[in-house]
Amino acid sequence: MDGTLAPLPELVALKRRYGAWLMVDEAHTGGVYGPQGAGLAHAQGVGGEIDVLMGTLGKAYGSVGAYIAGDEVLIRYLLNAARTFIFTTGLPPANIAVGLLNVLQARSMDAERRTLQGHAARFRRALTAQGLDTAGSESQVVPVVLGAEDVTLRRAAELRAQGFGAVAIRPPTVAPGSTRIRFALSAAHEWADLERCVAALAPAQPAR
Repeated sequence: MDGTLAPLPELVALKRRYGAWLMVDEAHTGGVYGPQGAGLAHAQGVGGEIDVLMGTLGKAYGSVGAYIAGDEVLIRYLLNAARTFIFTTGLPPANIAVGLLNVLQARSMDAERRTLQGHAARFRRALTAQGLDTAGSESQVVPVVLGAEDVTLRRAAELRAQGFGAVAIRPPTVAPGSTRIRFALSAAHEWADLERCVAALAPAQPAR
């Protein structure tokens, strides 16, 4: 919800020190970070250190469903013991095919990844220059924390009326007093549209 990046090398060091397993959710980073879009763990050089790697076929991969990757013992255990998997209806083959196709296609989309991160950094700087709180975001997930729920809901509705997909996030999803409008940028966004969004947000000031 803050758009920050996990310090995975430090977490790996703790894992080694205490003999723990490390599970990482790459839902927002698969296809976006790392060589060939392999994810944040690979971007930070610790891809081989993650014991349980999970992610979604939605978001960057444009389909539905999710995945868990790990060693053979882990996967065999989950296949036989994970109730939420055992009692879940299988995905439609068409969705699986689309997910696989998009995963493979994303491997060659380094230019789009650079565009996305460049636009996200510029978007964050522009919002900060307006005095808006982006909660320390470091990624393509960019919140604008307004604090008060009524202010946030009103501003989100105003933005939607202008054609922006602005989602208001309220407690209990986020802590009380940190209600926000949350943006998830795409490489398909044009900077001119993001600039218009910043201008539309400019009158909004964080609640005191």
